[in-house]
Amino acid sequence: MSWLLSGILLWGLIHAIPIYAPVTRAQVITSVGVWPYKALFAIALLGTINMIVQGWIDCAPETLFIPNPTLFYATRILMLPVTILLVAGFLPTNLKRYIRHPQLTGIVLWGVAHLLSNQDLRSYLLFGGMIVWAILMIIGINKRDGAWEKPEKVSYFKDIILLIVSVLVCITLSITHIYFTGTYVTG
Repeated sequence: MSWLLSGILLWGLIHAIPIYAPVTRAQVITSVGVWPYKALFAIALLGTINMIVQGWIDCAPETLFIPNPTLFYATRILMLPVTILLVAGFLPTNLKRYIRHPQLTGIVLWGVAHLLSNQDLRSYLLFGGMIVWAILMIIGINKRDGAWEKPEKVSYFKDIILLIVSVLVCITLSITHIYFTGTYVTG
């Protein structure tokens, strides 16, 4: 359990540096340079992901209460919108005209979706922790960046590409879920 908690906390702290400690970030960049900073940042994040995954594997699921079996279907249904939001962060789409932080919003929805069908302690730590982290990032980014300027409209063709890519990613994640989580998507 300590690896899981430590990984989640470090994930949040590392991501918080650029938003909540920009002076510290600037000092580190001045000391080591931009690319070494980015490399250190990426290595640190990979380390926290490893800690989270290893902590998840090592932590026996302690059921807090019995889940409603029908909520599993809600999780499955919500995963396509989650995937659309996550993929939208990488592509120019009109969705960004309506949602300022599509990826962070996707993380919140991902956490909620998984909490619907997972009522064990490690799930509440992981998914609840990621929900809290994403909300704090949204608040911090909004405060740092000020008023939101909506991006320009893009071709609807790009929205179609977003949908096609998202469906393919969602199917792939569903099929490969066992390999990166240790659990099958069932139902």
